[in-house]
Amino acid sequence: FSHEPGVGFAADGYARATGRIGVVCVTYGAGGHNMVNPVAGSFSERVPILVISGGPGEEERKLGTLIHHQAREIESQLHIYRELTCAAKVLDDPRTAAEDIDEVVRTMWVNQRPGYLEVHRDMVDRIIEVPPSLIEWDGRLSFPRSDERKLAEAVRETTTRFNQSKKPAVIFGIETYRYRLANEIVSLADRLGAPVMTSVLAKGAFPMDHPLHMGVHIGPLSPPAIRRRIDAADLVLNIGT
Repeated sequence: FSHEPGVGFAADGYARATGRIGVVCVTYGAGGHNMVNPVAGSFSERVPILVISGGPGEEERKLGTLIHHQAREIESQLHIYRELTCAAKVLDDPRTAAEDIDEVVRTMWVNQRPGYLEVHRDMVDRIIEVPPSLIEWDGRLSFPRSDERKLAEAVRETTTRFNQSKKPAVIFGIETYRYRLANEIVSLADRLGAPVMTSVLAKGAFPMDHPLHMGVHIGPLSPPAIRRRIDAADLVLNIGT
């Protein structure tokens, strides 16, 4: 890739295709600023990519002089990424670096959004302290579980309303893809037996050759058949939209 945004879009594509976290490394200033556009897109579409950037050392910070490709302040890049990510930290203390990295990665995974780590160049070779809990961690990341009582109540209410409906319809959204529910939504659709549409972002999340699939629902811009079917529905289940 000849330009940083291409790396950012590649990491975004990797994260979407694999369900894992995409990672990019950039230089401070020009590299970090060039990465803003793909990271902003990843944030808006909830794709977890981790940006690791270099940063000026403590001596350079003390001098207060303008650093190559620095914006208004030395911390400006950090401020920018705080607006574009769900977690952003500067790794400037070897005693807390491991926990800071762990916090950023876990926050990214739970929110399915980008994160940012900035490593000062005088910290690169420092030995960091790693708590036993992280050394013993098996490396698995999981999503938080729903409140069992609230979930059961929601299931009962939804089941009752569906069983009472005469002409239900289902719209699957992008969250079904982000939370790796491809097999589950097909199984659910088969059991419900109702026509299925997807949102624009979720196109392809449900098999387009499935007999229950009608196409993409885009509100008033939808194909006539989809508009008529939604208008006629007495219950529309929006799942993961």
